[in-house]
Amino acid sequence: MDDAALKIERPHLGRAVLRPIHHRHLCHGFDLTLQRRRCEKHFHFGWKSFIHHARLTAMKYYKTDSRKISFREYWHISRGTGFLIGCFNKALGIPMNFIKGIPEPQAFREKIIEAEIVPSKILTKLNSSVLDLKQIGFDQFWYYTSKNSLTEGAAYGVQALHSSQKTIGKIVFASFRSRESLALVFVSELNDGTFSGTTNNRRQFNPPPGYIVSRQARASAAELWELHQNKLAKLSRDNNPPKTIGNLDQVVEFENKTSRMFFEDKVARGI
Repeated sequence: MDDAALKIERPHLGRAVLRPIHHRHLCHGFDLTLQRRRCEKHFHFGWKSFIHHARLTAMKYYKTDSRKISFREYWHISRGTGFLIGCFNKALGIPMNFIKGIPEPQAFREKIIEAEIVPSKILTKLNSSVLDLKQIGFDQFWYYTSKNSLTEGAAYGVQALHSSQKTIGKIVFASFRSRESLALVFVSELNDGTFSGTTNNRRQFNPPPGYIVSRQARASAAELWELHQNKLAKLSRDNNPPKTIGNLDQVVEFENKTSRMFFEDKVARGI
């Protein structure tokens, strides 16, 4: 493996700083354990974490109306007894008391964090996927936290930009009690304003209009990338090629736009 650098943009004292992260660091999980210990000795590390999490908790949530969730969505988000209970209550028009609300979209730039803030065990899982994405041409990465539900657990991710500047990659980690999930997503915005996504994550809620998702369960990053590339090639032949995404500002705009799409779709459906 050569010693070319990966670009990682991280927020620092209110502005983005570009720092090179080399392959030799990636191979050792960025070797952040020592850096974490050093940072924890200084007040500023704890202070930045406190400010960041305080900002995340000061947000609006919208109560979910269980009666507006479709039977198919109930099947995807719950199985067994949970599915039967959901369908029974929906059929009778009885609202269920969900403890989880729909969070109002938060500006993606505010969710970007330094890698040192991510818990070490979770960081190891994320970095393993970062290496996989590097092998297929992704060369810019931003760590972020997406813990915005009212339930316990943790949620972190990595936003990546491919060297072709045509596709955003997402590594999404979530945990709830003893359950963990790690999913990959590739998304491209097309010339007609629609979005084409490819993921190995299981289906849950229906995507909004204009956002087409292909799924391949348990697919590796390379397998998923091949599927996404085949889709883009076909769309390009149909005169609907992907748009260019060239820098962090455009990555932020892209993420804000797609997050808002999913949110407004749920609001329009009354969920």
